Amino acid sequence: MKLRTIVGVRGTGKTAFCSNLSLDILGINSDRHQKAGVDLLLSPSSDLPTHLFLTGKKQVGKSTLLRKVREALACPEAGFETRPYEINGQKKGYCLHSLLPLKDISNDCPIVISVSPDRAIAVTETFETLGVEILKKARETKGIIILDELGKAERNAKDFCREVFRCLDGPLPVLGVLQADAGSFPEQVAAHPRVKVWEVTEENREELLAVLLTEWNFLSNK
Repeated sequence: MKLRTIVGVRGTGKTAFCSNLSLDILGINSDRHQKAGVDLLLSPSSDLPTHLFLTGKKQVGKSTLLRKVREALACPEAGFETRPYEINGQKKGYCLHSLLPLKDISNDCPIVISVSPDRAIAVTETFETLGVEILKKARETKGIIILDELGKAERNAKDFCREVFRCLDGPLPVLGVLQADAGSFPEQVAAHPRVKVWEVTEENREELLAVLLTEWNFLSNK
C-alpha cells in the first residue's frame, strides 16, 4: 500500500493547527492570529483534530519543512525528534530526543546504530523505554505532539507503536514525518482516518510551507 499524499489542494483537508500562526516569516501580517494560549482548529466534521504528516524521499527536506511549520505555529510542543547519534564526533546512527524534560530515564538514546557502511541495527529497547515514556508524557500535555520521524526501525517495538496510535486517537493534534517505503507501520499511520499526508519533493519544498499555512488560515475562517 502506498502512502496517501495530498499536495497543495487548498481547503479540501481538515488540518489541525494553532491559530496564533507566526506568518511574519512569510511576509504576512499575523496580528489577527495572535491569541493567548493554544487555540486548535478542529476538523469541521468532528470535535477532534486532523493530524498532519510529511513524507518523501530521503534528504528531500521533510524534517526541515516540519521545523519551519512548527516555528510558524509557535505552540507548546511535546514528542520527539530523531537526531544524529555521534561518537567522538563521528556519526554512528540516530538517537531519540525528547522535546520535554524527562525524569528517571536518559534522553538521546540510540535507536539505529551503523555497523557497516551498508548495514544498520535498530535498537528496539530504546523505543520501548524512552520512546514509550516520551509519548505517554506527550499525551498528558497541551499543545502539539511532534513525531519526527516514524519509519521501519520501530516496527518490532509493539508498545511504542501502540502509544503512537493512542496519540493519533487522542484529542491533541499531531505533526510528524513518515519515511517513504518503510513498511507496514508508516502505512498504518498514513491510513488512520484522522491523518493527512503531504508529499515533499524537490519541486515543491520551497513553496509548500506557504501552501500549508495558507490552507490552515483558510480553514480557520470557514
